[in-house]
Amino acid sequence: MVFSLYDTGIFEQFFRNYIFVGVQVVNKSPIILYFGIESTEEDETARERFWLDGPSTQPYTDERSIQWMKESIASCVRHNHSLPSAEFTPERLVDVRGDTPKLVERNNVIASCQSDSQSQLQTPRFTALSYCWGTPDEAKGQLTTTASSLTQRLTGIEDHEITPVLRDAIHITKLLSIPYLWIDSLCIRQDDTTDWEQQCVDMDKIYGHAEVTIVAASSRSCHEGFLQRKSHQIRVPFHSTRDPSLSDMLRCRLATRGWAVQEKILSTRRIIFGVNNVHFICPELCQSRGKPPSQEKYDTTIHEVKAVRNNQELYDKWGDILKSFSRIDAESFTHATDLLPSLSGLASLFAGLLQDEYYAGHWGKDLAVSLAWTMNPTSRDAKSVHLDRISSPDPFLVPSWSQLCKPYAVNLREHYSTMSLVSEVEHIDAQVSLCGSNPFGTIKNARLQVRSHTMTLKSATGIELVETTRLNFGLTPPAWCRLSIKGTDGGISYCHVWPDYNMSEKEAHEEALAWKWILLGSFSVTAPETSIATNDGEDRQPFGLLLHRVNRSEWCRVGLFYPEPYHGRRDFLSLQTFKSASEIETVTVI
Repeated sequence: MVFSLYDTGIFEQFFRNYIFVGVQVVNKSPIILYFGIESTEEDETARERFWLDGPSTQPYTDERSIQWMKESIASCVRHNHSLPSAEFTPERLVDVRGDTPKLVERNNVIASCQSDSQSQLQTPRFTALSYCWGTPDEAKGQLTTTASSLTQRLTGIEDHEITPVLRDAIHITKLLSIPYLWIDSLCIRQDDTTDWEQQCVDMDKIYGHAEVTIVAASSRSCHEGFLQRKSHQIRVPFHSTRDPSLSDMLRCRLATRGWAVQEKILSTRRIIFGVNNVHFICPELCQSRGKPPSQEKYDTTIHEVKAVRNNQELYDKWGDILKSFSRIDAESFTHATDLLPSLSGLASLFAGLLQDEYYAGHWGKDLAVSLAWTMNPTSRDAKSVHLDRISSPDPFLVPSWSQLCKPYAVNLREHYSTMSLVSEVEHIDAQVSLCGSNPFGTIKNARLQVRSHTMTLKSATGIELVETTRLNFGLTPPAWCRLSIKGTDGGISYCHVWPDYNMSEKEAHEEALAWKWILLGSFSVTAPETSIATNDGEDRQPFGLLLHRVNRSEWCRVGLFYPEPYHGRRDFLSLQTFKSASEIETVTVI
């Protein structure tokens, strides 16, 4: 490759200093490279004066860094963030105060707190660890507590047994002067289903009551520590740290770990040990070591949820949480069946707030709207692969109608915040068969029963499918199809379908004729110039599920339909037309 240097400079943005280097590659567009400026280890004054990053070889356990973490925690404690309950002590904790760490059970922790004349706390001070176990092969080397090892863990944990991520968690907990640590592998008996399920439900209390959650963002597995910075250096003495707090989380394996989503939301405050820097985040602010604080927020927090006063906003908040879960699939877990349990702490909390029934990621009183989700085309499979996966899953995770069925699912209400989504079903209900005692945990199967208007375009009354056009809008494969539907008066109206699997344009036309369409609800376009009013004076368009027959009595979801406004078109398929062309029946969807 031949290139020439055409420009260099230095600039400041968001209190960070950068060097930029412009490179002109022959026959290519110019490229600008940004390099964050870091100080030397001994030049603390320059670092603080110019908001420079610390040296990439410096560990996160130097005296000034630890002092900054302690001050950040102390400042946050004064914010008086509400806790999940007045008093809570986890079933087990790791006591890190002695030379040899050991597991302690709840009664002993409580007794220790009561006997400590210095302590005014009813809840013990502990940290909670958020980290990656790693791949199934890596997880085999994880130190765990089981029925056979419990007595040994209560006596002490020998140094040669401790994995690197646990060693660092113990070390930083000690440096922060916090006596206890909660880590799932040791504090949950891994061969005791009852204990595991109960503690899954208690996750909101565990992470909510932790004095701070330690986030091992730079660790890829239990065999990798996180207290030593891991920035990659190039020959010039700079490294890329543009927006370090965000990139440290988005680019790490932990960001795609299923359990980490819940841990992040439930935590009262977090210290994130990233590749580039260490960061402190609480509901009031976020700050990177050596940088000014920011009040910019990227994630839903449990404190925002608790501030909500009506159920509709709570359903919307739950939708935000599922959106945070959009990168998560079966590959995000050491055990694929952890999909639902990894949300069970949040689900337990929402169940209490909503007073509603929970069905595989959905709430009973919000089913008609929450079932209206679309799948990102990049995560779709071929028809045969998709149908085999949802009709004969092994293992069973969630039903075909659950938004957790596939990653990158987006709910209709996220697309159309200006529209009022209203249920049009006569009756809708769901049933789930649990594998254990956790009401929000793993399930054996699930069924959805809907009584509503249904039709197939092949036999619908008064309408006819005349054309199917695949639309991609820059997406590969094409995301959706526009259906041209002719009415009895010869007029053409349009409806759009988002299938859950890939197909050609010819296949799309044949599939559209064969699908069963079932009405979930309707929406109203607020801008009157974008649609034609119906006879009752209000323009409403239908939305609902596309179904494929599995057996004589059951169907599975294979997509979503709704009229999508585009290019100023006004001739949408109306709710009135849909109802006239359909009949009412009860359908079971698995």
